[in-house]
Amino acid sequence: MTDLHEFEVLVPMINASYKVSFPKSTTIQTIITEVAKNVGSSPQYDRQISLDAFGLFEATNTPVNNTTPSVPTDSQLSDYLSQKKFSFEPIITPVKIRYPDKTERELTFPSHLTVSNLVEAVQPDNGNYDARLFATTTAGAAARGSVGIKMNPHRPLRTYRLKLGDVVALVPSVTNTGIWRSVAGNQQVAVIVSMPQPISVTKAMKLPANSPISRVKKDFLRKAYLSVPAYSYGLYARLDGNTEDMLMESMALNTVPLPVPIRLELKLKPYKARRWFGVDPSQLPMTNDDGIEIPEVLVILRDLLDINDGFRTEGIFRKAGSEIEMRVIKKKLEEDGGHISTKDVHSVATLIKRWFKELPNRLLAGVDTAAVVADPNLKTNLASLVSPFYAKLLDWLFRLCRTISAAYETSKMDPKNLAIVWGPAIVPDIGPVKLGDPISSVDFASTQHGVEIVEANLRSGAPGPSAPVEEELPPPLRRSMTMSDANLRGMVPPPRPTAPPPMTRMNSTITRGASTRTRASTIRGRGRGTASPPAASC
Repeated sequence: MTDLHEFEVLVPMINASYKVSFPKSTTIQTIITEVAKNVGSSPQYDRQISLDAFGLFEATNTPVNNTTPSVPTDSQLSDYLSQKKFSFEPIITPVKIRYPDKTERELTFPSHLTVSNLVEAVQPDNGNYDARLFATTTAGAAARGSVGIKMNPHRPLRTYRLKLGDVVALVPSVTNTGIWRSVAGNQQVAVIVSMPQPISVTKAMKLPANSPISRVKKDFLRKAYLSVPAYSYGLYARLDGNTEDMLMESMALNTVPLPVPIRLELKLKPYKARRWFGVDPSQLPMTNDDGIEIPEVLVILRDLLDINDGFRTEGIFRKAGSEIEMRVIKKKLEEDGGHISTKDVHSVATLIKRWFKELPNRLLAGVDTAAVVADPNLKTNLASLVSPFYAKLLDWLFRLCRTISAAYETSKMDPKNLAIVWGPAIVPDIGPVKLGDPISSVDFASTQHGVEIVEANLRSGAPGPSAPVEEELPPPLRRSMTMSDANLRGMVPPPRPTAPPPMTRMNSTITRGASTRTRASTIRGRGRGTASPPAASC
C-alpha cells in the first residue's frame, strides 16, 4: 500500500472530481487514459468533444492564474508526489478569432496560453487590442452592437471553457481615450475610487500611469480626508466582469486590464480577531514593509501616523496619548477589526511604544548593554547580538525614528530626544520603584545604555537634520498691549503714555532655568478655573 499515491482529479467540463490511487511508478499517460475512460462513461459528457487531446494540469488554489503547461505524458507519478490535485482538461484549445474588419479565422492554441499572448499572436498591427468573448448564444448579436465580455489578459485560455461556436473578437482598446484622455492626458490615468458603507464616498483622481496601487490608496484617503490605515484596506476590481479581485500593492495602474476611467472599490481586507499586544511577536501575522518582515499591527499603526502627518507633529513619541482613545483603538485592533479611524497621533505613537514595551522579552533582553556601549562598533551592529527576528524589529524601529528626525524642524524630535524616549523601551524593565527607596538603590544604568545605543544608531543611519547642540535663546519678549489684543480680550486699550511706563506685572518677565517668557503669555494661555487633563503614561 505504501507504493500507492492517492490524489484527486478535477474534471471541470463535467463539474466532477475523482479520488484515485496509482502506483508511484505509473506514467502520466496511463493516468490520463484511465481518467478519460471514466469521463467518457459519464452521462454529463458531451460526445462531440474528443478526449484524445486532454491532459493533466497541476491544480492550484487560484486556477484562473495558473498558466503552467500540462504535465509531460512520459513522466512518472513519482515526480509529483507532493501534488494532491490534478485537473483533467484539454491541452489544445480551438479558437474562432474575429478581426476588427469582421473577418473570422479558426486557430488552435495551447490551453495554458494567456489571453494577452493570444492577442499578441493574432493582432493585425502594433495597436492596442482587447479580446472580447461572444458566447454561442450571443455571437449573432455581435453585429448588432453587443460589446461581449471583456477577457482578462492574465487568464489562460482553458479557464474560459470555450465551446464550439464561441467567438473571440479583437476590438481596439479604449484605454485612455475619449473624454478621459482630455481629463488625464497621455501620461496619466483617470481613476474613480469608491468606498462602501458606512463611509460611502467616491472620488475621481488623475494619477501617473505607472503609479502603484499602494499610492492610489493613500491618495484617495487623503483626498477624502479619511484618517484610517491604508494597510487595512484593499483595492478591488472586477477584472473578468464577474468575480472581484484584490489588486496587488505593487501593481501599476497602466497594467490594470480595465478601460479608463478605471473604477475601483476600497474595502476592508478579511480580518481575524487576535491579541496583538503582550504576545510572542514571531507568532503574529507578518507583512513585508519596505523589505522588512514585521507584524501587521506595526504597519497599521504606522499608517495611522502617516495619514495624519504624524511624522512631522511636534513632540511625537514624547507626548503621551489619551487612555480612552488608546483603549478604543486597541479594541478595534484586537476584537472588532472594523474601521479604525483617529486623528490623535499621540495616542497612536504611544500604542507603538507600548507594543514594544509589552513584548515578552524586550529587544535588548539578554544583551550586555554595558559592553555594547563600551564598543562603538557593537553599538551600530546590534544584529549580531539579537535574534534575526528582533534584528528586523530594531531595523524597522530605527527607520521610523529616522523619518521623524528628518522632520526635526516641525517634530522637534532629533536623535537625542528620540533616544531618550525609546532607550528605556528596548532594554529590560528596571521594575517598580517603591516609595521611600533611596534613589541610589535603583539601577538606571541599563536605561542610560539604551539611550546611548538608540542615539548612536539613529545618527549612524543618516537621520536627516537634527537639533543644534546649543541653541541660542531668543531675547525676552517685551511688547505693549495693542488694539488687536484689546479687541480679542473685550477690553478698551489704555491711553498711549507720554513716557515709558514702569515695569508692571503684565509685561514683566519670568526666567525659569534656561527658558524666558512673559507672565502675560502665561496668563493668556491658562483659562480661569480650568486644569490641564491628566496625560496617559507612555
